[in-house]
Amino acid sequence: MNKTDINSIVENIKLLTEDTKEFLLKVKSKYVIDDLILKLLKNHDLKYSISESENHPLVKVNVDMGSFEKGIFKINYNFRILFSKLLTKVTHDYFTFEVVNRDPNRISSVLSNDSYHPLTQNQFKFFEEYKLVAKKIEYVRLSRRDLEFVVCSETHNFEGLHFFWKPADIRNACI
Repeated sequence: MNKTDINSIVENIKLLTEDTKEFLLKVKSKYVIDDLILKLLKNHDLKYSISESENHPLVKVNVDMGSFEKGIFKINYNFRILFSKLLTKVTHDYFTFEVVNRDPNRISSVLSNDSYHPLTQNQFKFFEEYKLVAKKIEYVRLSRRDLEFVVCSETHNFEGLHFFWKPADIRNACI
């Protein structure tokens, strides 16, 4: 994403923080996921869950991309799409995986990580279609680097909802 687009996103977030009523209205509203995204998930017969809160601008869609098991080895694949209630056309997406940790000295029962690239052929096919749908809907897909642009350096408190840590980047401000 170019610097002009990032600056536009930063300015939009700053404008919203100046209007407490508008900010709270957006954060407390229910996010509506575009029908084309839902249709794509249905066409691929993918199960998904949606997490959102009236206290935060983040909406997370967790898509179950299946698993693979052989003997005692098991890996689960997911795709996550993060939407912002503040900037409805801004998204961030990535793949995740979890492996059951069978180490007898384990602390965690699951080893997990994320990736910005598909990890399986099925994920690749889905992702190619997803990118086309996102482009058609005119979503702005933020990269990991884009999320690190600083929005502001002050803390905002809206009717008990605490936002923007010091310094606040796009990730903390809207996704």
